[in-house]
Amino acid sequence: MEMIMVASLTAVTIGLLLVNTKGGKRQANCETLGQTLVEELRQARALAISSQTPVGVVFPGTDTGGAAQPVSCSFYQLEGWVNPKITRVRQMQGDFPGLAIFQGSWPVDAGQLRNPAGINQANPSILGDKWGSWQLDNWLPPAAHRDYCFVFTPDGRVHTNDLPSFDHAYHILVSNGVAHYTGAPPPGNTRMSAQPAYFQPTTLGATCTISVDAGGGISLSPGVLASSGGIQILSAAGMGPLKSAVPRLDSHIQPVPDTPTVKISSLGPNPAAGTDVSVSPDGYVTLEANVGDTAQSGERLYCNWKVTPESGNVGVGISDYSIPVASGRGVAMDWDPKTARWISTWEWRPPADAQGGDKFNLSLVVQDSSGTDLTAAIERKVIVCPPGEVYFGAGFTWLPISYAARMNLDGSGRRGLFFPPNSAANPPNKGEAVLGASAEGSRIVVGSPRDNPDPGPLGIGWMIYVANRDGSSIYRVSENPAQATECASLSPFGNLVAYKQAQGPNICLMVTNADPDPSRRATIQVANLGPNGGNYLETGSNPIRQRLMINDRLSWDMRVDNVATRNVLYYTSFDDPFTSSDLVTHIKAVKVDLDSQGRPVSYANLPDPVPTVRAMAPYSFTKVNAAGVREDYLFYTLNTATLTTGFLRYGAPNTQGIAVNPSPDGDTKPCPYMEGETLKLLVQENQPAPSVFGRIVSLTPPFAAADATRTILAGPAESDVNAFNPNFTPIRP
Repeated sequence: MEMIMVASLTAVTIGLLLVNTKGGKRQANCETLGQTLVEELRQARALAISSQTPVGVVFPGTDTGGAAQPVSCSFYQLEGWVNPKITRVRQMQGDFPGLAIFQGSWPVDAGQLRNPAGINQANPSILGDKWGSWQLDNWLPPAAHRDYCFVFTPDGRVHTNDLPSFDHAYHILVSNGVAHYTGAPPPGNTRMSAQPAYFQPTTLGATCTISVDAGGGISLSPGVLASSGGIQILSAAGMGPLKSAVPRLDSHIQPVPDTPTVKISSLGPNPAAGTDVSVSPDGYVTLEANVGDTAQSGERLYCNWKVTPESGNVGVGISDYSIPVASGRGVAMDWDPKTARWISTWEWRPPADAQGGDKFNLSLVVQDSSGTDLTAAIERKVIVCPPGEVYFGAGFTWLPISYAARMNLDGSGRRGLFFPPNSAANPPNKGEAVLGASAEGSRIVVGSPRDNPDPGPLGIGWMIYVANRDGSSIYRVSENPAQATECASLSPFGNLVAYKQAQGPNICLMVTNADPDPSRRATIQVANLGPNGGNYLETGSNPIRQRLMINDRLSWDMRVDNVATRNVLYYTSFDDPFTSSDLVTHIKAVKVDLDSQGRPVSYANLPDPVPTVRAMAPYSFTKVNAAGVREDYLFYTLNTATLTTGFLRYGAPNTQGIAVNPSPDGDTKPCPYMEGETLKLLVQENQPAPSVFGRIVSLTPPFAAADATRTILAGPAESDVNAFNPNFTPIRP
C-alpha cells in the first residue's frame, strides 16, 4: 500500500510538471514548484504514519560558506527513531530554474485570519497530541538545528524547530526569485536549545504560499498569504541572482548494541530445575527482547531466535515461531520511543511431537540490516510439561475460614487464589470455596460471602461469582443475597452457570447466563431438590443426607457439538426428598433452552442418564485418543457402604465400571483429565469421621485392574488443613 501511495503521488508530481512547464523548464512557475513541494510534504507525512517513524522534510538554512540564509531550492529527508539518517536529498534548481523557497515571517493582516491569536508564535498547541512531549531537540542532528525542519510524527502531526506560525499553521513561500530580505524578530514560545535564523522578505517575484497546519493538513494558496503589505513583488526580469542554501549529507554510523534484556514467560506450571519456563505440548512461550544502541546510529536492529533441542530429544520435529525467518537472518525490531530501545516480541511453540520432559534451548542474537551478528547468543531453557492446573477448596469449612486454592497437577506450586480487592497480604475474613471451571480453561466460578457482611457461623450466605482463571474481573451472577447458594458449575464455554439456592424450606436448582451485565441476564429454576438437597443449605433434619450432599456436584454435558446434548445439566436427587429417609440417590438430567440472546428461558427433563441407583456427584468428560477415536464418559460417585468412583461410557458398547482399590473412607467427586494419552482422575479422598473432608488424590486407571496408582496432591498429610472439591483447568494457548 505504501509503495502504491508513493508511486501515485510521484505520478501526480510528474504530471503537474508536464502541465505547468508548458514544454520547457524556463516557463516553470511558482505554482508548479509549490504543488510539487505540497506533494513531497504529503508523502513524508504518509510515510511517517505508515512506518510509525518520525519523518522530517528539512530545507537548508546556510549557504556553502556557512552563512545563514532563508532561500533554497532543495531539501533533504530525515528518517529514524533516534539519530535519524538522511534518506533522500532533492535538488530542484535544475527542474525549476529561477525559482526559490523562502523560510520566514512577514507582517500579517489579522482580519484575514480565522484565529488572530498566536501570530508569530512557535509550537501552536494541538489538542490530544500524543507526541506533544516528544523532544525534537534531542531527535534532530546538531547541524540540522540551523535548518528549517518540518517533522511529521506517526500520528500525522507536524513539529518544527521553533519556526514562526499564524492561524495555527506554518508557512513556506515559493517564489519566482527572491531579491531582498531582512532579519526578523524570533517567534514566541520557542523550545529548542538552538534556533535557525529568522528573516522577513522585502522583494520577491511572483509568489504562492504553502500552509502546513499543526495537525498535518497541507495546502497551497496564491500570493503571500494574509500579508498586510510591505513586500514588493517584481517580475522575473527584475530578479537578480541570489545564492541558495545547499543540503548537507551525513555519514553512516555502525550500531553498537548493549546487552539485550530477554524475558521469557508461559502459562505452564513451575519449571523443572535448570530450566527457565515450562510449556504444555500444545501451548506456547512468549519471548520479549529489548536492546539499546549505544552508538545511537539510527540504524534499525534485527533479532533472530534459534532453537536447539537438548541431546535427549534431538529427533523431534520442527519448532514453530510466530515470526517466520530466513536461515541466518533476523526480523526487524520495533523502536519504543518511551524507553529509547529496540523491542521485539515472539511466540514459540514446541514441535507437534514434543513430549513431557523434552527440553529446548532458545537463543537470541541481535543483527544489523545486513544480517551480521552484533551480539553473542543469549539462551533461555524451556521444558515441556503436561498442561493444566488443579483448582480446589482448602481450609476447614465447618468454620468459615476456607479459601480458594490452586496447584500444579503434580501437587507443586500450591497457593491461594484471591479475588480483588483481596490478596495474599489482605485475605478475606471469610473465605471463598465451591470452585468450578469452564472446560476451555479461561474462567472459573466460585462461591463467596463478599457481598454478605455476616454470612453466619457456617458460611451460609455465599453468592455465586464468575472470574477469570487468575481471579481477576470477578462479578456476581446469583441474585438475592438473602437466598444463600452453593455447589456452582460453569458450562463448557463459560456461558451458563448452575447452582443450588435456598428458597424457603427447599433447595432449588437454578441456571443463569454468565453475562457480566445484570440487565442481560435471566435466571430460571430447573428443579426443586427439597429440604435435603444441599450441604450448607440443608433445611431438613437428616444429617446423613446432608453428609452425602457434601460430596455432591453439578456438571454440564461436554458433548457440545451435538444439539441434543448441548446445554444439558446433570444433578443429583433423592428418590423422595420431601418424605423418605431412604438414602437412594439418582443422577438426573435437564436440557436448558436459550433465547436468541443466550439467556435461559425454559427446560425439559430428560431420562436418567445412569441406570445405576445410588449414583451421585456427576462429571461429564470427553476425550479423543491418538487414533482419533472419541470417547465420552459420565463419571460419578457411588453411594454405597464405602463411597467409590464409577463411570459410564457413552456409545457402543455402553459399559459401566468402578474405580477399584479406593481409600477406606471412599473416593468422591471424580474429576478426569488427560496426561498425554493416559486418562487419570482427581478424587476427593474422605477422612475418617468426625472429619468430613480430606485429601485430593491423583488416580491412574485401569479401572478394572486390582491396583491403581494413588498420589496424594494436597490435604492433611501434605500440611494442608483439608483439601476438597477438585477441579481441573487445562491451560489453553
